[in-house]
Amino acid sequence: FSVYTHELGANSAYLGNIAYDELGAYIISVCKQMNIDISKCNLVSNHSTQICRILLNGNDRIFCEDKKVNNQVPFIQYEISLKEYMSSFDLIHMGCYCKVEKDIPMFQFKDTLISYDFSNETENLEKTFYENICPYLDFASFSSDYDEETTKRIMESMFQCGCKNVLATRSTKGQIFYNRSYYYGSCKKVNAIDTCGAGDSFISAFLISILESGFKKGDKS
Repeated sequence: FSVYTHELGANSAYLGNIAYDELGAYIISVCKQMNIDISKCNLVSNHSTQICRILLNGNDRIFCEDKKVNNQVPFIQYEISLKEYMSSFDLIHMGCYCKVEKDIPMFQFKDTLISYDFSNETENLEKTFYENICPYLDFASFSSDYDEETTKRIMESMFQCGCKNVLATRSTKGQIFYNRSYYYGSCKKVNAIDTCGAGDSFISAFLISILESGFKKGDKS
């Protein structure tokens, strides 16, 4: 997300823990090369960068079992010392794999929009998971493998739980956006070389367009 939004013209940053190993050094070098701010990241020694393994079948991605590592990098914990830095941004985006759900209630900065990606994990799309997160979100997104009726039911439930802008991507079926009214998007088929990052790049472009439209925290449409 930091890379994609940077490529779309934003001044972006990444906040997290990075392992003090070869792969961690590579992540740092790429971020510096792309001018992505990592000044608030923590370098952690005696831990290893976890690897997500993906195979390509034609031009489609297949997620394999992650390569297990010893001493996986711990997730970053929110500290009050980060408040001034985080609140200096127009938008903060995070996802279900960041494991920051318990910290989200503390991300109530005056003007900073909060966005969360639920991915397509079945357990994350259960009300018991998102009902305690949605009240603190300005934007929620997820990738839906469900039919349209079920997708809309989840979107309406997230809205009722407090998130007033919900986006669902549905692969070749296009996208649905809900904020008390429904808006539908379509897909144009292309000969993709690699579909890795397709969802993240779409969310990046969507949120950048929202910011460029002048949308502010508390706006209703």
